[in-house]
Amino acid sequence: MEFLSSISVNELPELIKNDVRYQIAVGVLIAIILLIIVLIAVLARKSKKPRVGVPLKMTVLKGVCRTKTDVFYLDERLSIGCGKKCDIRLEGDGIDELHAYIVRKDGRILVQEAESAGRIYVEGMRIQNWNPLRSGNVISIGNVDFHLTFEE
Repeated sequence: MEFLSSISVNELPELIKNDVRYQIAVGVLIAIILLIIVLIAVLARKSKKPRVGVPLKMTVLKGVCRTKTDVFYLDERLSIGCGKKCDIRLEGDGIDELHAYIVRKDGRILVQEAESAGRIYVEGMRIQNWNPLRSGNVISIGNVDFHLTFEE
């Protein structure tokens, strides 16, 4: 006790930092934090939905696509537009919030305008109703041109 009474309050943190037990406790705490981070990363990876459907590879020829992937899996329907909820997010003039849909029906892949004022062109031809797509067709929406490749 006499030892503690001779130590000033300002010296106490320095003594604690030099204590081996303190260093071990800090090391254990850092290890636990790292373990929790790794566990969260593993669980986040496992929680992703399995990819099902027809893989469509998108290649942008002109313009900007904000979606972080270039492969989309078409199970039933994909939405295209500049809206945050769209599966394929394009950016540019003449692109509506929800501009178009790509669907799979009866073994075929089709594209159609959503209820938007914008237009869609496939191989330079304006479409209005459901239009079948062939792998490699150039699709133009607003000022973005791209093609999708897939197994037919």
